[in-house]
Amino acid sequence: MNLTFGINLGGWMSQTRRYRPEFITEADFAAIRDMGFDHVRLPVDFDILADCGTTPLTRAVDWAEACGLSIIVDLHKAPGYDFNAAENNGNTLFSSPELQERFLKIWDRLSGDYGARPHVAFELLNEVVEREAAQPWNDLIRRAVRVIRGNTGNTIIYGGIQWNQAEKLALLEQPETENVVFTFHFYEPLVFTHQKAPWLKHRIDQEQTVQYPDTMARYRELCAGMDFADNVTSSRAGEIGRTFMEEQILKGVRAAEKAGVPIYCGEYGVIDRAPAEDSLRWLQTANAVFDQYGIGRALWTYRQMDFGLMDPHYDSIREGFLALNPLK
Repeated sequence: MNLTFGINLGGWMSQTRRYRPEFITEADFAAIRDMGFDHVRLPVDFDILADCGTTPLTRAVDWAEACGLSIIVDLHKAPGYDFNAAENNGNTLFSSPELQERFLKIWDRLSGDYGARPHVAFELLNEVVEREAAQPWNDLIRRAVRVIRGNTGNTIIYGGIQWNQAEKLALLEQPETENVVFTFHFYEPLVFTHQKAPWLKHRIDQEQTVQYPDTMARYRELCAGMDFADNVTSSRAGEIGRTFMEEQILKGVRAAEKAGVPIYCGEYGVIDRAPAEDSLRWLQTANAVFDQYGIGRALWTYRQMDFGLMDPHYDSIREGFLALNPLK
């Protein structure tokens, strides 16, 4: 299982109203290999599986194997759980025994179908959000891991609450089995990586261009009044740069060390509305920290979805990003 330098395939079998077979093809897997990536993270929504069955997923697993890539099957949305619905109290997975059984059946099916493929890893659920879900999530993790272990010893990946923040890995229980990986997502500071994001238009100034790096004073000014800027306002770093990133990521590293498991960053990246050269500087810093602490990672994302590496916005910095590959 190779999980050093990867990329997400968002928008193909997730966050879309229908499966789009033309969005990612076998040629894209070959291109990903040729760019030097060693794995892909494939977000999959349960309703896409319900509509299409597992044929598209099997095709992706086959293409990854043919290209020598590992593949993470990430259940991006589950019955009763959508990370986008958390703020509207729209998630019922943790309060519904019936939905939890459906969740476990999905993992029984997927681990049964792909558990004999050693290049496949299983990520239980993308971005559990709610603070109050910490213990119910631990309980469901325990049950899901036991189901998967009934079928395979392949790698199992899962993260903590509040959008997979690194520091929330400390709330996860000690794994009962081997070959478990703790994951986190990293987009700090959000006011830079998600600047002008239209889905955050009521929380982020849609006209403000944010630079990286910059002083802590400047970022605290930008974050004034925001309800998702605690990592900036509570930081002891003198500026938004490498020291700040290490401060945030080390919280997860320590939690993984205590649990005796590897740590992995399943998503990181910068929106296509940020200045390209600043984005490259942010990516250089993040990858330097990942390298320092032996953290595998997967960029969000390959195409479109406002973060697509292959989109025109990234033309001027794509090679600079690919040069960060620690496998080269």
